[in-house]
Amino acid sequence: MPGTLETPVTKKSQLSDRSEDSCLGWHRSWGSVTRTCKADGMYLYPIGSSAAAMVCFLGLTWNCLPVLSQNLPHLSKVTSGGEFKQRPAWSPDGRYVCFARYEGNTIQLWLKNLESQKERRLTNRDTPEYDASWAPDGKRLVFCAVAQSPGQGNLDLCTVGVEDLTSRHLIGDNGKLSHEESPAWSPDGKQIAFTSTRDGNQEIYVMDPSGQNIKRVTQDPGLDAHPTWTPDGKHLLFATNRWGDFEIAAIDPQGAQIQRLTNQKGLDDYPVCSPDGRSIAFVSLRSGNFEVYLMPREGGSPTNISNNPGIDNFPSWTSHGDLSWISNREGDFSLYVLGTK
Repeated sequence: MPGTLETPVTKKSQLSDRSEDSCLGWHRSWGSVTRTCKADGMYLYPIGSSAAAMVCFLGLTWNCLPVLSQNLPHLSKVTSGGEFKQRPAWSPDGRYVCFARYEGNTIQLWLKNLESQKERRLTNRDTPEYDASWAPDGKRLVFCAVAQSPGQGNLDLCTVGVEDLTSRHLIGDNGKLSHEESPAWSPDGKQIAFTSTRDGNQEIYVMDPSGQNIKRVTQDPGLDAHPTWTPDGKHLLFATNRWGDFEIAAIDPQGAQIQRLTNQKGLDDYPVCSPDGRSIAFVSLRSGNFEVYLMPREGGSPTNISNNPGIDNFPSWTSHGDLSWISNREGDFSLYVLGTK
């Protein structure tokens, strides 16, 4: 089955008169990527790329979930506008933040200069793009791009320079249709981790920044998704459903040792390690609502950081060690930063 993480988007009780067919309709309306969805228990699950899933997610929950403002100390709003946004990525020098913004029937990457407060497109591509990750030197980003293929969207990985809008194709199909997603540049700049269905099941791989020397890291019938690196480059954090529910796990880049970090009913996803290597932020549905949690690097009891009735998702860390995430706590989907002072 092509695609990535099966993510619960909303409780069935919150769908009102919306049905599974309406979810399918949202997927089809995205155009380049056609997906399906299925009902399972209390939640409705989209099947496919994270970008397509978020379109379904947006369509089902925009007017369904309560949105209440909650004050957190030193919580700053970085972006504005109601468009759905995902996977913010902060530049190593702290000057920029890159994020994907849903616009109409597509999704595109935007770059915000935090000094001038100006935003611009990251590339000049016409097709959807999302999930960017910075090179350690801050000169280039790697991202997922939707290439046009007969009958469905084909997900490839590309790179682009910060000052150059022209993207360069990095990796795509290997003789048959496959989906390459969720790239993450290693701290030393020598490898890029990503997920792929090139061998049938969705697994985690690493490769050189040139797209060569591809090596498979995970070997499991379950789905493995959204890899990120620890700051020392010794481990990859990722989400996996190999134990049933989606949990957070860590594995070394050679695939020799795996460590389960969460063990709780409900989805845990999008893990990111703090710059000092001491904490992991992730999003969870364990409370029945999308919230951002924080736990020690080695696992343990997590703390709900966002604690808001709205949707809090896609945690990320700034280069200064501040935690950020996407939230609609004030009515629009925006990027927030939880500062330290």
